[in-house]
Amino acid sequence: MSTDHACYVIIDNSRNPNPLTLVSVDPKHGKFVGTQPQTVPPRATLQLELDSTSDFEGPSATLVWVTDTGSRRATITMGFADSFVEANEATLNVSGTPVALLTYGVSYFYASSGNATQPMQRDAVPAGGNPVRVNYSIVQNAWANQPAQWLLPGIKRVVWYMLENRSLDHLLGQLYTEKTPPPQHFYPPGSPPKFNGLGANPTFSNTYANQTVKAMPVLPGKDDTPNPDPGEEWEHVNVQIYPNWPFKSNPIMGGFLQDYFSQGPGDLAQIMRFYTPQQVPVISYLAQKGAVSDAWFCSVPTETYANRAFSISGTSD
Repeated sequence: MSTDHACYVIIDNSRNPNPLTLVSVDPKHGKFVGTQPQTVPPRATLQLELDSTSDFEGPSATLVWVTDTGSRRATITMGFADSFVEANEATLNVSGTPVALLTYGVSYFYASSGNATQPMQRDAVPAGGNPVRVNYSIVQNAWANQPAQWLLPGIKRVVWYMLENRSLDHLLGQLYTEKTPPPQHFYPPGSPPKFNGLGANPTFSNTYANQTVKAMPVLPGKDDTPNPDPGEEWEHVNVQIYPNWPFKSNPIMGGFLQDYFSQGPGDLAQIMRFYTPQQVPVISYLAQKGAVSDAWFCSVPTETYANRAFSISGTSD
């Protein structure tokens, strides 16, 4: 058996109150280390290792699970392969009734190929490299069976108007502060009443090249801030989140200054500036009179088109 070509799999069922029950397993040119799995208990995690048993073929397997009962019963198919000659593979498919798809269709996976320090990508595995590592997250959407009038009271129509990507702090960071009245309603019930923005006196800062810059309002007349644009691609955004990228530890949003420096000459402080409600009155008015989410994150830490694809189809593949 070869562990050079192997598949290391984590099945994370921690966000599902129901067990996963194995329906079928089809390992090809591989053998599971230890006892073959049969169930993953609710709120639990299972780790698997599939080693190659052939000198000519990489290991691969397809696992088919079922979870939940009644109309929410979903079939979840996981596939993974560490190929010798073809592209590596990782897939996740959810099937069942429309209710089952609403309940478990939010499940996803991260995967990587190569040594353990390689960054993982969502819903994709890079071609080449070994071994293959896949983390499958099975997620139950607890709101899928809730009545629509409980989720969105009084809302009869939704207009979907997708603009360019900006962060909450950059565009609406001071929409509500300690000096302004908080929103009257919060959803879901029990949400913190404090707006998760910058506050009246921001303290957030970044440090790079012996320079510390705090979050500050955009200067008058500089409504093209930041100029030039910051890096939007996967590598740039991950540096902004993890200053020690490609090692995904300590995600303190501390690399904005560092990454903006790589964009070329210019005023580094621009990347730490934000727009006040007075500088963006229209979108601030709409947010205050309608609704705004202070815990809404982009689906993929990268540029516009990938997130637009995700918003429509649930994947950026």
